Order: sequence, then C-alpha cells, then structure tokens
Amino acid sequence: MANYTEIPNSINISLQNNTNLNPGENATAEDSLIVVKLACLSAISLIGVIGNVLICATLIGHHRKTSEMFILNLAITDLLVCGVGIPLDIYQELHVLFPYGPVLCKVVWPSQTLLVLVSILTLTAMALERYRAIISPLKPKPKKQGILKCIAIIWLLGLAVVMPYINALTYADGNCDEIWPNPRDPDYYTLVLFVIDYCIPLTIISYCYIRVGVKLYKSNLQFSASPARKSGLNSDAQRIRLKRNTRIIKVFSFAVVMFVICMLPGDIYWLYKSWGESEIPYENHFSTFANILVYANSMINPFIFGTCNIQCLESIFLRTKQQNSSYTLRFSFTSSFRRRGSKSSAAANQWRRVARRVRNKEFKATVVYETNV
Repeated sequence: MANYTEIPNSINISLQNNTNLNPGENATAEDSLIVVKLACLSAISLIGVIGNVLICATLIGHHRKTSEMFILNLAITDLLVCGVGIPLDIYQELHVLFPYGPVLCKVVWPSQTLLVLVSILTLTAMALERYRAIISPLKPKPKKQGILKCIAIIWLLGLAVVMPYINALTYADGNCDEIWPNPRDPDYYTLVLFVIDYCIPLTIISYCYIRVGVKLYKSNLQFSASPARKSGLNSDAQRIRLKRNTRIIKVFSFAVVMFVICMLPGDIYWLYKSWGESEIPYENHFSTFANILVYANSMINPFIFGTCNIQCLESIFLRTKQQNSSYTLRFSFTSSFRRRGSKSSAAANQWRRVARRVRNKEFKATVVYETNV
C-alpha cells in the first residue's frame, strides 16, 4: 500500500500481536480503537472545515500578496482534506468492503496522496518566495499570473506523481486493491514518494530558512549598532520591516515543523511496511495514530496562518499609527465624488488644502475630516 493517508481498515485487522489477549478482550480493544479513531477524525474534520473556511474567506475578501496566495492554496487543500477526505474515510471505516464503486476506487485514495503532495510543495514554494523577498529584495516581484502558474504547476506535478498509483488501483469483488506489474513496485513507489514529498522539499525549505534566518540576524545586529536607530521615519520603517519579516519566517517555519511532525509517523510506517523484515508491534494502534496525525495537520494550519494574518495586520496598524502620530485623517468618498469632482469643486479644493497641510505637518492634534458628496 503506497497511500500515505489511507491506513488499512482497522475493522478488518485483528490485534494479532497482542497474544496475551483472549478473543473477547481482543474485540473489545479493537472496538475501542475504532471509536477513538472516529471521534478524533470527526473533531478534526469539523474544526478543520471551520478554520480553513475562515482563512479562505479572509484571503478572498481582499487584494492578496504573493505569500497570501500560497496560503490560500494551502487552505483550499486543507479544506478538501477536512471537508471531503476525512468524511469519506469515516464512511469507509464503517464498511467491510470498499463502498464507493470502481470509479471512486481510482479517485479517493490517490486524491488524499495528491493533497499531501500539494501541501508540502506549497510550503516549499512559500519558502522560496520568502528567500527571494529577503535575500534578494531588489529582484522584481513575481506577478500574479506567475504565482498562479506556479500553483498550477504544483497541482500538475502532484498529479503526475500519483498517476502510477491511480493505474495500480483495481476494483474487484467489492474491494479496491493495488495490482502492480511487479511485486516490488509498491515498495519502490513508497520510497519515491518519501523522497519527493519529504526529503527533497525539506532540504530546500531548510536551506532557504537557514539563509533567511542568518540574513535577518545580521540585519538586526546592524540595526541595533546603528547610532541613528532611535530616530527618523526610515529607522522606524526598517525596524518594523525587520520585525515583520522575522515574525513571518517564524510562522512559516513553525508550519513546516508541524508538517514534519504530523507526516513522519506515517512515512516511517509505510517505509517499514515496505522494507522492514519483521512485524510492527501493535501495528493497528500505530497505523491509527499515524492516520490521525496526517489529518490533524490540515486542522492545525488555519490556526498557524490565521495567527500570521492577525500579527501582520497589527504590524501594519502600529506602523501607520507611528507614522501619523501627529494627525489622523479619515476620508469617506462615494462614487458620486469621483463623477462630479472637478478643479472648481469646493469639496475637492477643501480636500486638497487639508492634504497639503498634512504633508507639511501643520496638524499637531487629531483631525477627522469626512466628506460624503
């Protein structure tokens, strides 16, 4: 079995390794394990759907930056896992045979593996984007079309990786099984998956974030040693920018660490199943634990990146408050102002006078100016 997210059905697996248990105790332990698994998956699905819907709604509602487009793609991926993948897994857990028929036999499990691949590749793209923004800030920013092409490539690459798995799945007699041309093919495919969705991405991510961390550390040291660091708008802007970049890198790194923690038990399980020489003690318990962790990652991400969005908004608010500490303006324009505004308009002339006085810093107190024309 090469699927990283679909652990063998615990209903049909007896606890053969627990030789001290009699059949009655064995069945009771297995039933308890199933109840725990279904309860955990149900909670993960509910919380994950709510969290990812909130992230998607927040990011869709405004103009998105480069990193936010990747976060949106990750949130959509996690939403599919929590809203579709987990309910399908729960329903299947309640049946002895595969309940979805021949068509979904080639869709359900490969789609779960595809979503895992898309998640880690998206995290890799986010690391590369932060690397470009901090290490080479003078390079042109990627345009929106370029980011969309990158996201499309991520999905196509993930689909290409799972194609052999799709071809190997065969539906017969109510079961969805893997039929490979050679007996060792699933073992090699599991190894290839581990390299593609674990080793290579984490190597790239580690390199990017280590370089970025060193760069930010040196920049903070240089800023702290600067004699003019305590005054001037440029110094304030630089300090805020350094803090914001450091906070974002910490959040992104934490997301990668959580991905590693959640996926590692499943990777270990499948590699050992493919290449190990002995049976795994308490295999059913370990596979259930690994399956829950894989799905839990999709529930955790909304909390991680939701915190990132809140902190970024607070940083922008504080920067605006510091730069405009001597005055505060609130303009409220309607579409009719744009249609009727002209050089001879009294409202437009009044607005220009206020704006000119703001630029000259003539306001020492708070000024609130509203115009609705």
